[in-house]
Amino acid sequence: MKSNLGLVVSSVLGLALNVGAQGGTQNPFAAVDSNALNSAGNQNPFGGGGGSGTAAGSGGSQNPFGGGGSGAGGGSGAGGGSGAGGGSGAGGGSGTAAGSGGSQNPFGGGSSSAGTTPGGGGGSAGQPRLDEPGCPAVRAAAPSGRALSYASSPICHTGDGKLYQSPDGATFYIQCCTHGAQSVIKTLITADFGECMDECSRTDRCNSVQFLTREATWSDPYHTCKLSEEGGYSSEVCGVGDMHSYAYVVDPPAIESPDSAGVLCSTECPFAHGQLYVTSVGESFHMDCGQRHGTQVIYRDHQASLKSCIEACGRLLACHSVDYDVHRQICYYGKHQAEPTIDASGFASAHSMGCAGACSACSGGRCPTDPDPSAVPLDDRPFPQDGDLGGPSAPELLCPALGGQIMDVGGARYRMTCGSATGCDTQDGTMYFGPAADQQRTLNECLQACTNTPGCNSINWLETDYHPGGVARCILRQCSVDPTIVGNHISGHKL
Repeated sequence: MKSNLGLVVSSVLGLALNVGAQGGTQNPFAAVDSNALNSAGNQNPFGGGGGSGTAAGSGGSQNPFGGGGSGAGGGSGAGGGSGAGGGSGAGGGSGTAAGSGGSQNPFGGGSSSAGTTPGGGGGSAGQPRLDEPGCPAVRAAAPSGRALSYASSPICHTGDGKLYQSPDGATFYIQCCTHGAQSVIKTLITADFGECMDECSRTDRCNSVQFLTREATWSDPYHTCKLSEEGGYSSEVCGVGDMHSYAYVVDPPAIESPDSAGVLCSTECPFAHGQLYVTSVGESFHMDCGQRHGTQVIYRDHQASLKSCIEACGRLLACHSVDYDVHRQICYYGKHQAEPTIDASGFASAHSMGCAGACSACSGGRCPTDPDPSAVPLDDRPFPQDGDLGGPSAPELLCPALGGQIMDVGGARYRMTCGSATGCDTQDGTMYFGPAADQQRTLNECLQACTNTPGCNSINWLETDYHPGGVARCILRQCSVDPTIVGNHISGHKL
């Protein structure tokens, strides 16, 4: 007998000296302090003094027979001990362990770690939000005519009489310990009550849910979620207390919002944001302030305002969008046919919406039918796609919108024609009439050269087809006859 006792004592002493990965194995006869890296100390299986440790793992296994404690606190007494995650008293454990609150003593008092909800805990990201047991002392009344608040978590019973908003925006009114509609369009198992409402929000015709918070031998499976096409407030109390929760879709509550001092049909930012503008040729453009498209630019020039930039795009067949640099008054023409995606506070933009609706050329407080006294008559308005910043614009970009237009350049008025050239006699020395005619790069410069050159009455403007240097060709002519030569030309003759 003595021999056996000696073996037991020596074995226990050997365990007491083994301090390694686990923190502070308890001395079975006296309190011993030690530091550990993994766990906060095993309990004395016989009821000895409590040990201490500074472990970062679990809060220590409870003494399965009675005394003892573990955790970050010091142990003292014959079986006493307390600490973060440890046990106290006759087997009870209490503390604030980060992982779990310590395995419970199966024979003594229970313990729980701080932050764990009764009945299973939960509530952290990625974990089910589990309902609390019991029903509210006073059931929530119908929500009509009173202010409502959102539940901090979509669980019962604390969420009773409050709102829940699903990720896609549907708003639900929560009724705990309540039965819902009997007609069911879909039945499924969800992780929690909130996910049940989320599923309803994504389901066509779903207006309410009934959720099983706990199951019985005779009930549906745990966390059964039933979706119903019916909705509205339910006065049917659950016959078995907190077994069912109910929620139904309600109109989203209004929020307080300051009135906006908007200006109807404005083309000036910030008031133009989100508005439509119809150009003088009938094309509608959606305007956005503080954004730009940033897509491939087909042309750029100077324009005095966003409005004139849009007007110019509307008259250019290939143009579907504009980005306007407000501070430098540069208009960038593009083909993008969707909303802008780049935030840029110094820009405004617009993209074509086709030829329907909107405020027809309305701005500056005028009604659509009122004439703009400062506007140039339509036929006399200069074509704006060529300017100081413009490179040689391809005829196919300018035409056919340019055909038939009257352009006023330097006081001379020109009738423009697309796809044909003036057929003057090429043998009379007028083929390259005027000084340095081939040096003109843009259509506007070509017309200006004709205006500035005495005796010039018409121009033929070509792109790179007939010039190996890649410079747009401008041909000044003395004659002013109707164009007859078909080709990749733009011509203009004085009126």
